[in-house]
Amino acid sequence: MFHSSALGGVDGTLIFGEYSKKQIPGRVYHVPLVPSSPPVKHWIVQVESITCEDGTVLLENFSALLDTGSTKSYLPPPFVNRLFSGDWAMPNESGDISCDAMLEMPELKVKLPELHLSWGAMQYIIQ
Repeated sequence: MFHSSALGGVDGTLIFGEYSKKQIPGRVYHVPLVPSSPPVKHWIVQVESITCEDGTVLLENFSALLDTGSTKSYLPPPFVNRLFSGDWAMPNESGDISCDAMLEMPELKVKLPELHLSWGAMQYIIQ
C-alpha cells in the first residue's frame, strides 16, 4: 500500500496487514497480488511497465517479488542494459559508473495496476 504525499509525489510505505488512518491519513492504493499455482509464500505483484521519463520502455508486463528483507531489487539483464545505455553511463577503467552520474540518470515511471510511481535516481540506485 502506498499513500500520496502532500507534495504531489507518492511515498513508498508498504504495509502488510491492517492499517489505521492515523498511520496513513492520505489515499491508500491497493495493488493486487498475482495468483500462483501452486500457491507460493511470497508477495508477487504485476508490473505493467517501467519507462524512462522520456517514454523509453525499459520493461513491460512482468511479475515482481516484493522482498521486505532486502533493499535491493533484482531485474532482468535487458532492463539493466536499457537503463544503463544512456550517455551518462560511462564506466571508468574498473567498470564502475561514477556516483556523479546520478545527477543525469532518468526518472523512472513504474506503472502498476491502478498506481503509477515516479522514481528518481536516489530511489533506485544505492551509493
